[in-house]
Amino acid sequence: MDDPRKLFYNNRVYDDKEQGEKQNSTRQTQRESQQGGIDTKKLQQLADKYTKEGENKLVSDIISNVIAQKANGSLSNEQLMTFYKRVAPFMTSEQKSRLDGLMQELLKL
Repeated sequence: MDDPRKLFYNNRVYDDKEQGEKQNSTRQTQRESQQGGIDTKKLQQLADKYTKEGENKLVSDIISNVIAQKANGSLSNEQLMTFYKRVAPFMTSEQKSRLDGLMQELLKL
């Protein structure tokens, strides 16, 4: 997984009933990625969700996803650092500082 945009998207834990939905979603994401497209509607829904639920919920969800992905072997610290190196230059110093703290936690998991 070299694309940091998909860091927390593809690797959710589903029960058997939802497994087919996951495969379809993964195929759609792969098609969008191959076409260079991003599902802006989904991004807007996530932005709206975390605007309402707050930064603490966002951080909690990120940590939960990283734990799950590291447990199933689909995420490494190297991938986390790649993500960090790609997004940090676009952040304000305050955002980068908060991301630095989060990254320290995520790398320890």
